[in-house]
Amino acid sequence: MFPKSFQKLINHFSSLPSIGPKLAERLVLYLWKQDEKKLEDFGEDLKALKKNIKFCKNCFNIAENDLCDICSDKKRDQGLLCVVEEPLDIIALEKTKKFTGIYHVLGGVITAQNNQELKINELKNRLKKGNIREVILATNPTTEGEAT
Repeated sequence: MFPKSFQKLINHFSSLPSIGPKLAERLVLYLWKQDEKKLEDFGEDLKALKKNIKFCKNCFNIAENDLCDICSDKKRDQGLLCVVEEPLDIIALEKTKKFTGIYHVLGGVITAQNNQELKINELKNRLKKGNIREVILATNPTTEGEAT
């Protein structure tokens, strides 16, 4: 139905979370209608994603530098630590503008496949330093989230 180059892009978009085939088709058609400069900029930004974005060395949030903006902010309450599953959880909490502490991203939840990959040892090391006076566990209310 679509040319091979279209179908290839549709397949790429369809492989992303929450994007089905119909939305992928609409995205590819939208991009096809854009001017070349916009597409070049989009492509360059995609290339730069892996090169420029890394994990914060302190909390494992996404960052462009060694420390994320939150860990770099001296106004944050360094004694209040919120433990979350993923960086997206930080974004949701930050949108509330209620939490003024710092975070620790586990990188997922405990499952039979990934419990060794979680940043639990790093969390223990942060807690051993003794600067944290309160820990808030903000994992999802699922079986895996509760087990974590």
